[in-house]
Amino acid sequence: KLSASGNATAYSTYLGGSGNDSGKGIVVDGAGCAYITGETNSTNFPTSNPYQGALSGTSDAFVTKLGGVDITVAPTSINFGSVAVSSSSAPQTVTITNSPVAIENLDVGAITIGGVDATHFSIQNDNCSGQPIAAGASATLQVVFTPTSAGARAATLQIPSNDPDDAAVNVTLSGSGVPLLYSGVIPQRYLQINLLGTSLRCLTSSGGCFQETANATSADGLLTINIPQGTVARDKDGGRLGTFNVTVNENPPPPPPGANIIGLPYDFEPDGATFAPPITLTFNYDPASIPEGVAEEGLVLAYYDENTGQWVQCECTCDPATHCITASISHFSCFALIAHAAAPTAPAPATFSLSNLSIQPAQVHPGEAVTITLSVANTGDMEGSYVVILKVNGVKEAGKSVTIAAGSSQEVSFSVTQEKAGSYSIVVAELSGSFTVVAPAPPAPPPPPAINWPVLGGIIAAVVVGVLVYIFIRRRRAY
Repeated sequence: KLSASGNATAYSTYLGGSGNDSGKGIVVDGAGCAYITGETNSTNFPTSNPYQGALSGTSDAFVTKLGGVDITVAPTSINFGSVAVSSSSAPQTVTITNSPVAIENLDVGAITIGGVDATHFSIQNDNCSGQPIAAGASATLQVVFTPTSAGARAATLQIPSNDPDDAAVNVTLSGSGVPLLYSGVIPQRYLQINLLGTSLRCLTSSGGCFQETANATSADGLLTINIPQGTVARDKDGGRLGTFNVTVNENPPPPPPGANIIGLPYDFEPDGATFAPPITLTFNYDPASIPEGVAEEGLVLAYYDENTGQWVQCECTCDPATHCITASISHFSCFALIAHAAAPTAPAPATFSLSNLSIQPAQVHPGEAVTITLSVANTGDMEGSYVVILKVNGVKEAGKSVTIAAGSSQEVSFSVTQEKAGSYSIVVAELSGSFTVVAPAPPAPPPPPAINWPVLGGIIAAVVVGVLVYIFIRRRRAY
């Protein structure tokens, strides 16, 4: 966007994601905001409160508004409830946010309170009036209700800004003033806290409302109390609480059956004191004091109910890393950390696992034995029996039942023979293997008979002599 003179840039930005993006049209409204429409296939195209938040399909159309600001205020209404006359409520925070896609700062004007009862409300810690709020940033202020007279009160927190659509945002304020039981000058009231050697004096209203946050930790560092500003503390008769004491209970009620009290039990007095909203207690403990067999995460804070004669568990959180328990309480009693012994667990039934399958030898001839061994272990807490089934080529070949003590194992073996050559698969539960039967080699041909050279020589000599005699006789007759 250029300035009216065209020689300066009012704002500029990159619009798009990591894919292919294209603009198809652009218009500008009377406030100078640009509206761009186009097409994108980016999976990370920038959006703010979109109608469709993710890419759907190959590509999608988009419409984007650029420029200007967009104010968001939260909450839009505050009800302070009932507050004693001339007392102040706990401050309530209002947050003003500029849109994360805004190009310009949100300029907030002077924030005021209007309406016929405006004087009963006031603004504190104003970090917004006259301040620019960048895109995506926030600023806060606080509103307090201090009724000067009894009755219902209403006013409006008025927030002006340069948002062209919401030039003024209003927050509705309401509350009721509770009449005092006396008239005249309202004196300051204090509540005295005595916490195991630590003393703290806190300003409260005549109705018992804390005008400041109170934090106190015992001298030994084991107990901390937190009372937020605005908490109303009353005694058993509903009047303003003037003091409370925390002491060690040297003779606490016995813990529940099967449980132990960890550390020191504390008496919170006076009896019948109440807090609205609840206050926070933090108990620190020594992990070495936890009995054996008790999980640290199982520690709880409990109070003793005098009416029922029982310990009642509070809603609490145990942090084993810092060795402390935090709980919210709304009344006083005797409080203690309780450790419940873990309930005995039933022994686990016998559970079996098979391992170490061995097939020896891996190759045999027909009719020769193959030995199959494996280990069966009982991983449960009780003795049990197990039937080991041996399958050869998917058919049950044999089975053996074994009884094994808890935590023990036993070796089981089978002997198998096969008459036909081939490969045989072995399966025992989840274990598997194989062996091979090979046909025997054909018999070797008999060796040729040995030659008796003396006899053969004699025969040859005899033949030669015979032939010579025959020739000699024939020649003699010829002569």
